[in-house]
Amino acid sequence: MGWQEELNERRLKTKGWYGCIAPDGWKKIVEETDAMLAHIDPDYEIHQVKEKFGTLRYYFGTNYASDTMEYKIMHAIERAAEYSSGFVCQICGTHGGTRWNLPWVQTLCDEHYEPYEEQDEL
Repeated sequence: MGWQEELNERRLKTKGWYGCIAPDGWKKIVEETDAMLAHIDPDYEIHQVKEKFGTLRYYFGTNYASDTMEYKIMHAIERAAEYSSGFVCQICGTHGGTRWNLPWVQTLCDEHYEPYEEQDEL
């Protein structure tokens, strides 16, 4: 079982959501985000964890009301994960940058971006 499936087993509780389909390069970010959110709310659930416009999106649910400090901290953690994913290659997990000049926006290191640069030269 892959790490995405393991997270889905623990946190995907409501049917109809996609769960974790995040790329492997962001595994560390996703696992750290999960640990921090679970520390605040052990019963939180993921709805969807994925790549969108080259960065991580971590959609989740909690029983905390939106005006509570716990809720605000959880959403700050989620936003921090999204921000940091813009600097981590979604393929290998090393330092990368968001590449807007590709057919599909991706965050890639120079090594994984290089094949795209070669195609442009043809």
